[in-house]
Amino acid sequence: EAFGGGLGHAVWKAGTYPVGHHPSGLIAFAAIYILAKAYANGGSSLTGIEAVSNAVSALRPPEGRNARRVLVTQGCIVAFLIGGISWLAHLTRAVPYVTGVPTVVSQEARLVFGSTLGGQILFYLLQLGAASILFTGGNTSFSGFPFLTSFVAEDSFLPRWLSKRGHRLVFSNGIIVLTVLALSLLFAVGANTANLVPFYAIGVFTGFSMAGFGMVRYHLRQREQGWRRRLIINLIGGIYTALVVVIFAVTKFTQGAWLVVVVFPIGVFAFIRLNREYRRESQVLATIGGRQPPPLPHYARRTVLVFVDDFDLAALAALRYARSLRPTTLRAVHFVIDSARADKLRRDWTQADRGVALDFVDCPDRRLSRCAADLVCREVADPGTHVTVILPRRSYSPLLGRLLHDRTADKIAGAVSRIPRSAATIIPYDVQSRLEALHDREAAGQPIVAGPGQAVKLASEEIPGPAVRPEHKPRPKSAVEDYERPAPPASVDSIGSLTSPGRATVTGRVHSVEIRPAGQSSVLAAEVADSTGVLTALFYGRQHIAGVEPGAKVRLTGAVGMRDGRPTMINPDYVLLTGH
Repeated sequence: EAFGGGLGHAVWKAGTYPVGHHPSGLIAFAAIYILAKAYANGGSSLTGIEAVSNAVSALRPPEGRNARRVLVTQGCIVAFLIGGISWLAHLTRAVPYVTGVPTVVSQEARLVFGSTLGGQILFYLLQLGAASILFTGGNTSFSGFPFLTSFVAEDSFLPRWLSKRGHRLVFSNGIIVLTVLALSLLFAVGANTANLVPFYAIGVFTGFSMAGFGMVRYHLRQREQGWRRRLIINLIGGIYTALVVVIFAVTKFTQGAWLVVVVFPIGVFAFIRLNREYRRESQVLATIGGRQPPPLPHYARRTVLVFVDDFDLAALAALRYARSLRPTTLRAVHFVIDSARADKLRRDWTQADRGVALDFVDCPDRRLSRCAADLVCREVADPGTHVTVILPRRSYSPLLGRLLHDRTADKIAGAVSRIPRSAATIIPYDVQSRLEALHDREAAGQPIVAGPGQAVKLASEEIPGPAVRPEHKPRPKSAVEDYERPAPPASVDSIGSLTSPGRATVTGRVHSVEIRPAGQSSVLAAEVADSTGVLTALFYGRQHIAGVEPGAKVRLTGAVGMRDGRPTMINPDYVLLTGH
């Protein structure tokens, strides 16, 4: 013992796995089976090293060399720990318990540290360290899995939204997916670690073997310098990891491994199908991109249909937007499912007198999508007619919206969008925020008045119009606004001071970048903003400038012209600035 003696031996008690010497062939086969199972279980301790390969892009340059150093260091630590624990288990004759408690490591720690006060302190420190390692091991999954899914998604074998970074520059979607899968699996196995090992090990070692065999195929194709040596290393690694997968699939089949064996081929088939769809879309885009853009369509009639379910503020907002489209024909349509509701809508509509005809369409089978599609098909029967369907929708908070929205507008929009010469537009309307804005405007001295035969109006505009909250004192700028619109230094001109043609130097943040057609060529338009205003920089004959992208900070120098009251620079000299 570390404090007062040599190493002791673990005592064999009830509940431990029995081990004996039996000469029969059946027992020998069982021993081989147990050894294979131990080999596979021991191999699960290697899981986690894949996080290094997944996060190579997050390392400092040169990424490849730094990744190799981390991998070698990690491998040496794992080998030292496994070798030391195995040697101590041999010396102390520690044995595993069926229930898993006490663990082999805790048995070794009690025998090594002893029962003195110092030994007890060291024992609990060891247990705390083991718990910390398990915690960081779980964190490794949440840092490595999103990177892995982003790489696979970029290759079009997973949905593209897994490759997008969230607000805090992490792959939030990958973290959410992993959380849902982990919780589902945890509840499915009853939070039993022994039942989780097969899922974990099979999944990780399948990735190891696929990576090994994939590198073998790469070396056979490329035949780069030293490819034979690398091929042998990757082939051996692929074979050994595949052996672990087979052993786990056999020894843990009834304990949950069957699920992985069944789900794996289904997942591979689904990923291949998803990749095929992405490739088909890319081929179509490539074909379209190589052609001249078609001429703009000219329709003799433009019909706008506003689908109204109830007479409310959302419907009024949809009507106001429909008028702004300047249609040839504007009609409101209500699909009659409930006659009492239709009668109430007719009375409200007649009383409000919106100046728009309201059609009532019978929907006997209550299939709104089919009824809407039939109506649009009849309208576009004339080849010179284009139909736009406006769908008002009341907006709520995300949680409340999930409960209150039945997705009817989305279903109708999907059915209409498949009809030639037709389009569907959903108009969301946040009733609560608009009512608050109207209340503030009334308090600021802009009373709500009602004209004869009209709906309630503001003195300046209709209710559905954009309402601006009055400000009685300057609102302090937020950190985001300070970032997007930085204050110009004294050494340059402020954008707000550019009111006439001349030459100037400005600095600001690129707010947006747009590629505009210019005859047979194109022009790259970048909007640059500082705290005083916005300037448009036009780069003729350019479609992309490295570094000039939204969020970049630039200094522009050139001649200033005025277009639509906004300063504009044509082909200015630019310098990319670092820092915030």
